[in-house]
Amino acid sequence: MSGFLTVWRHTLSEALHRKLLVASFGLIALELVLVAALVGSASGMITVAGMLVQGMPGGTEALGAIFAGLAVTFYYPGLLLMVWLTAGFFPRMQERGSIDLLLSKPLGRFALYAGRFAGCATIALAASVLFFGGNYLVLCGKTGIWVPAFLLTIPASLFAYTAFLTMMALLAQAGRSSVLSALIVTGYALFIGPLLFAAETEIGHVLMGESGWAWLFALLYNLLPQTTETGSVLFEAVRHGRLGDTSALVQVALSSLGWFAVGAFWFQRKDY
Repeated sequence: MSGFLTVWRHTLSEALHRKLLVASFGLIALELVLVAALVGSASGMITVAGMLVQGMPGGTEALGAIFAGLAVTFYYPGLLLMVWLTAGFFPRMQERGSIDLLLSKPLGRFALYAGRFAGCATIALAASVLFFGGNYLVLCGKTGIWVPAFLLTIPASLFAYTAFLTMMALLAQAGRSSVLSALIVTGYALFIGPLLFAAETEIGHVLMGESGWAWLFALLYNLLPQTTETGSVLFEAVRHGRLGDTSALVQVALSSLGWFAVGAFWFQRKDY
């Protein structure tokens, strides 16, 4: 356990030493200022409109749907920010010199891998709290309309991020490139994941028919984390103020554990 904590603290210290957190948080702060200026210019009109909507029959549900749309709108940029913020940590750890120094210490390889993973997740959590919490305070503070369910974006983004982190950690061992890892995960988040999700819908089944590619789409859909569905679960949770069907979350958790185990096993067996 001491080795795990040592690597976790080292990862956080490395982030601070490279001014990575400072620069990223500075960009988030700038985004918050711009959002505040944009919303502030029409905050009066938004507040009045919000009060009118709340007073209508079904107004609370309509307001929930509006904030659910806002939550998903902020969710994907925030998630990709977390990915790019931490994409370099695993490749950098495996650079010649860095990995030699770490392996020379009395640290187990699993503790080294898991500690690095936990350090990246902690950095992502800090960024998530600042990004989503900050935007929530700006949006609601400027308009006077408070929908606490919007804050579900924080655990939802961290949950999906850990799935992406298992992929980045595995890709780092294959290519040792932070840019390559981040690009592949970004491509999966924006294109491959939604495509696999679309292929599993009723319309997708009709379009695919008995195509020879159908089995491959189905295999990848079940093996890779269903992070696209996480965004859908978030939308419904913010809209209704509670979690609905969690089967997609269970699949993401199991898939992530599987890819984490593969990465940790490879790291233990890899010759550096």
